[in-house]
Amino acid sequence: MSEIKLIKDAESLSTSTDLNMYLENSMDAVRTNIGTKHIVKKQDDDEKLGLLNVRAFFFLILWYIFSAFTLFLNKYILTSLKGDPAVLGAMQMVMTTIFGFLQMYLPLGFYKPVVREGKPSNFWKNMILVGCMRFSTVVLGLIALKFVAVSFTETVKSSAPLFTCFISYALIGEYTGMYTFMSLIPIMSGLALCSAYELSFNIKGFIAALATNLTECLQNVYSKVLISGDKYRYTVANTVKRAFLIWISVILFGNPVTFLSGLGTVIVTIGVLLYTKAKEVDHNRRELIQSYPRLGETKDV
Repeated sequence: MSEIKLIKDAESLSTSTDLNMYLENSMDAVRTNIGTKHIVKKQDDDEKLGLLNVRAFFFLILWYIFSAFTLFLNKYILTSLKGDPAVLGAMQMVMTTIFGFLQMYLPLGFYKPVVREGKPSNFWKNMILVGCMRFSTVVLGLIALKFVAVSFTETVKSSAPLFTCFISYALIGEYTGMYTFMSLIPIMSGLALCSAYELSFNIKGFIAALATNLTECLQNVYSKVLISGDKYRYTVANTVKRAFLIWISVILFGNPVTFLSGLGTVIVTIGVLLYTKAKEVDHNRRELIQSYPRLGETKDV
């Protein structure tokens, strides 16, 4: 009935200007989540530019800097001050909640506010689930830092694509293409090489780092179901950030690194970059296969 009403209303418009305005408003209505009043706005030009936008690149650099400070301070508190990972993680989550709540009403130029009329369906349930997974990720990451070197922890975290593929298939049935599957080989090989020859290896820290990957990938896959975003650019930026943190930590903390352990770190980093490219190639192949029958039908017409 709503489609018939739209057609009748469009036929009643007399000028092309009115028609264009009506169609634009109709498209906004289509983007509205039925059953709620949650309005999804279109991407603006700045978001489409990605890291070519100076503002986005500036915030990327800030992300790298604050990530480095947070990681190294965590290591100092846990090892030198003998801090408790659960208490430290809880305090970080409390501060994140407070400042995140304030930023919702005071963006301070960090983002452009989105006008929403109400909340999406199951909002609080989804936020609680994501929050619990995030808290688990933070605490497990701190436990890993308590037992092993920063460089080794970040190397293990870099193997996240391996977990993402299996979790995505198990939870949402996302198919892993051939190129993506092949790109996991250097990630697994590099991780095994790094783990076998890591001088600071500790079984508790290793298990905590792997568990961090598991909870973080669960969070990412579940968030992917809730929202859409440019995962490819984020993955590349996150991989570069981890490589940056690995080598900075080696320099600052003076952690002894064997040749094979360092080689494993490099292999893991290259494997993740290959993984992001393979995901893009497999995605384009699937789109081409899906659109080919339609192209055939167009030629017949």
